[in-house]
Amino acid sequence: MSENSFLFKRSGVRIFILILFTVLVISCTRKVENDSTVSFRNVLMVGNSHTSAYDLPSQVEYLAADLGAKPGILAVGAAPPDVGLIYHTSPEYSETLGLIQSGRFDIVVVQGGITEACKDPIRFKQCVRELAGEVNKAGAELILFEIWSPDPDGYTPRERSLYEKDWSGGSQKALQAITRSVYFQAASETDAKVAWVGDAWEIAGERYPDMELYRPDGGHPSEHGSYLAACVIVQAITSLDPQSAKWKPDALSRKEAALLRAVAYEVGSDYSPIL
Repeated sequence: MSENSFLFKRSGVRIFILILFTVLVISCTRKVENDSTVSFRNVLMVGNSHTSAYDLPSQVEYLAADLGAKPGILAVGAAPPDVGLIYHTSPEYSETLGLIQSGRFDIVVVQGGITEACKDPIRFKQCVRELAGEVNKAGAELILFEIWSPDPDGYTPRERSLYEKDWSGGSQKALQAITRSVYFQAASETDAKVAWVGDAWEIAGERYPDMELYRPDGGHPSEHGSYLAACVIVQAITSLDPQSAKWKPDALSRKEAALLRAVAYEVGSDYSPIL
């Protein structure tokens, strides 16, 4: 299923996703209210299954705490599966705008679909502008979570054909370059910060080819890939060096975690992407 096909699926599927998303909203509200007396910055992570995989919001919390971030980070996800930003900007389907408008969140991290920015950059940037407008009204900070490109060796033959599309650039590296450029443009238009997760994936993939960042489908992150994303996002939020962290998921060795934290540091606050 493509990122935006959700809007055209049967009503039964829509109802299921809305129920799932409502549960996320309720848990989000409870979590923020329960910690209202503690010095936290509340972070809303908007995206899809690439954000919810391996509970990325909790990883962001753990890493920030491990780094001694003050104030701390309390992160929750608005990330139902198989959706793009057009879903999050559609009040008839999504609670995302309502969550932002609630004023509960200090930071909103926005992740687009895995090929969304490349397929239709004009619509992608329009969605970012719509979200940015609501984030600004709420007095929050916007951070764009630059997505990685699909692994052409992991997808099924049908999905692998995406690199035959004109908009893809014809290769994984070309697609990442397009993604990078569109996210940069969207950030420039909205005065947002970018967490360069996709660039970190590209660097780590080239430097450590035996370290699998993807699940077998070639799109979703493995635990290694999700941890790398968390490190990049924490640095974007806190400006702290992730190399100082000790926390890691059990699936990663200490050496692997240290290597990924070092890559995350490279795409930190002083990083200038080559466009």
